[in-house]
Amino acid sequence: MPEPKHTYRLVYFDAEGRGEPVRLLFTYFGVPFEDVRLTKEEWAEKKKDAPFETAPILEIDGGKKVLGDSLAISRFLAKTLGSDGFIGKTKSDAAKADAFVYSSVDVFMPIYLVHMAKSDEEKVNAMTFLDTAVARYLRSIEKHLKAHESPYVLSHGITWADIYVLFVVHTLENLKAEYIDKDEYPHVLAHYSKMRNHPKLKDYIEEKWQSKIL
Repeated sequence: MPEPKHTYRLVYFDAEGRGEPVRLLFTYFGVPFEDVRLTKEEWAEKKKDAPFETAPILEIDGGKKVLGDSLAISRFLAKTLGSDGFIGKTKSDAAKADAFVYSSVDVFMPIYLVHMAKSDEEKVNAMTFLDTAVARYLRSIEKHLKAHESPYVLSHGITWADIYVLFVVHTLENLKAEYIDKDEYPHVLAHYSKMRNHPKLKDYIEEKWQSKIL
């Protein structure tokens, strides 16, 4: 295997969260990277050097370039490491892929609110918000995949949107397996199974993840 053109250092916590899609992208492309997992105390020191004082951050070539924001990092990797079509072959396809990726925020924000709730009432309200967001997200993905001739988000093959759909569904099954109803979302589940078992991802996923719905 030829030496990589660049070195990459991903800085995040010892958790999946916003860092996991980036790890999945590196794994899919077969590109080595340093997976730095900080404690909260270590992050308190590192935070001041982060572009937006948030994690993850990606340090390239020993810190010559530093990128912040998980979506921006993911898109950068998808564009620079992937084939011409990995973010979409056309501007229209790229916009569609972007929409599927960015829609993940509509799910992860309510999850964050649930975890940050300070009272039972706040948690109940946050869970109601989350349930609505999850149902809307899964209905949209199911509708798209059902009407689509391809098993992936875009017709020409895997894109970074598929990586994000994979991770969102994985997160939801960990949170509440009942979210992924096999009768209501068969195409979502088929996509999830296909991506989990992709040769470039399978070993990593089997080592790191558990599944309650497959």
